[in-house]
Amino acid sequence: IKAMSSVMGRAEGKIAPFLRLHVHHSLQQLVQADMLPVLHRVDKRKKSSVLRALLQIRNMVVDWTNGVENREDYKNYRRAMGRVTAQHPPRVVGPSPTQLHLLRTMLRAMYDETSSARQKNGFFSRKDLENDDVALLQGFYNESFYFPYLLNYSGTL
Repeated sequence: IKAMSSVMGRAEGKIAPFLRLHVHHSLQQLVQADMLPVLHRVDKRKKSSVLRALLQIRNMVVDWTNGVENREDYKNYRRAMGRVTAQHPPRVVGPSPTQLHLLRTMLRAMYDETSSARQKNGFFSRKDLENDDVALLQGFYNESFYFPYLLNYSGTL
């Protein structure tokens, strides 16, 4: 194990940028593409509190091409468009630990049935998100568990 750790430590300069690129792309794919159907549906159903929360999550980590925000993308989304791919500049920088923690906390509050935000007197109701939406948020939440370890490659070794 020590020998493997040593080899991985020497390769950090080559591996770490790809790990950060992967984390950046995963975040952008979620907030710019995978969340589009959810945002569209919530906007169409006039669920303003849920829309506001999802847009806050999005604005926390989004990296628009040329820094120009696309405010109407979720309003123009149609099911016929299918799965959308995020359009963002490739960057070898991940989110800050604070951004990542807040993102994960807010996502969990949105989908977790035991969250105080989803309780009877909570901010969101159970009907605000469909099962597919919950699966999307929960899937990303579970995947992003490893992001702090990937972003802190040398500390993880």
